Amino acid sequence: MLNDSERKRYSRHLTLPQVGEKGQLRLKAAKVLVVGAGGLGCPVLQYLAAAGVGHITIVDGDQVSLSNLQRQILFTEQDVGQNKAEVASTRLQQMNSTIEINPVPNFFNLNNALALVESVDLVIDGTDNFQTRYLINDSCVIKKTPFIYASIHQFSGQLAVFNLAASETNTQPMRGPTYRCLFPEPPSAFDMPSCDEAGVLGVLPGVLGTLQATEALKIILGLAGIKSGILVLLDLLGQISQEIQITPSKEGQNITILETPEIYCKTGANKQSQAPIKNSAEIDPWEFEELKFKQVVDVRSNWEYDSEIKSINIPLSLIEELDTDEISKQLKDFNIQNEITLVCSYGKKSMEAQSILKLLYPEYKFKSLSGGIEGLKRLSML
Repeated sequence: MLNDSERKRYSRHLTLPQVGEKGQLRLKAAKVLVVGAGGLGCPVLQYLAAAGVGHITIVDGDQVSLSNLQRQILFTEQDVGQNKAEVASTRLQQMNSTIEINPVPNFFNLNNALALVESVDLVIDGTDNFQTRYLINDSCVIKKTPFIYASIHQFSGQLAVFNLAASETNTQPMRGPTYRCLFPEPPSAFDMPSCDEAGVLGVLPGVLGTLQATEALKIILGLAGIKSGILVLLDLLGQISQEIQITPSKEGQNITILETPEIYCKTGANKQSQAPIKNSAEIDPWEFEELKFKQVVDVRSNWEYDSEIKSINIPLSLIEELDTDEISKQLKDFNIQNEITLVCSYGKKSMEAQSILKLLYPEYKFKSLSGGIEGLKRLSML
């Protein structure tokens, strides 16, 4: 039963015939996992907490940065440098002290994925990378848990509900389509733009995150119109919205073993073993660690550059201008007998830089760090 304080707090819900006290009790009992407390995760968390979802787990190993504040509205300037999951938990608890919030200040990974998914009723994907998204999907398929997906890019976004159980009146034995039904294979490095590299309008994740929270409430309350098997496409510039039907596939729905996802920006994969094909232009994190982070060139823009690892900064823009005088000046102290590792946030810019530098300086051995700095963080190597 709801107490008097809860009835007053959720009075606007209680007057809705589709919710009422019975529905509010369902929200109170619900357990939701939100993976990522960034641009998407912030509005999701705020609306779930305000709605009275009783048990919320927040997983994020990242720290608040100044560049987050343009769109991640749970955070303030005073939060820079602190863990996102912990800051978000504190802020949400101030919003609603009657609910339980469990912050997990780590990245969602192979070691914790199944245990986290197993303990909740549904999962909301607030991530910004394909690698974690595939891991979320596969974990949810194994544990028969629905998950709500959204992604954003510049001025547009996508939304869908995956792996939702069939209704009692549905004679189909399978659950709803999964993320792998829509995208069976991860894209290559050159097709993997992030918010850091491609940019995003600040309000866009707020719109998509609010829609994710809406789908979560519909699932918990058992309402109609859930976007299961439907990919919603939204373009804020033209205010255009359209829906595409997702075709389920047996391969995408029959996942029984959780394996290391394709976590790096590899250019291909062995379809039989699902193991990444070694690309001679890349170096994986373990090889990179063995080099003790020596001879590293960070190709991010000057304003993006950070000192997470010891490196020199030669922006991709400078490399694309073919400014060999400045590049040579920067490289002069490197031993050309050893390879030089190029890094960026996710491995895309460094691959582009590698393709140019190998032609300009054939005497050097340039390799791109697969997965970039963010990949190292997710593997707890930074």
